Amino acid sequence: MEFFQRHSQRVAKYPQLITRYFKHYAAIRLFKRVHCSPQSNPRK
Repeated sequence: MEFFQRHSQRVAKYPQLITRYFKHYAAIRLFKRVHCSPQSNPRK
């Protein structure tokens, strides 16, 4: 229980960092899917 409380306190320190990383990762995946897939590329 003590470990869980300490872990939750540590996680609570970095919510913006985790959210920023997740958004960045999602943006990269979306960018790659739109720009690197030949079937979804409107210019071909």
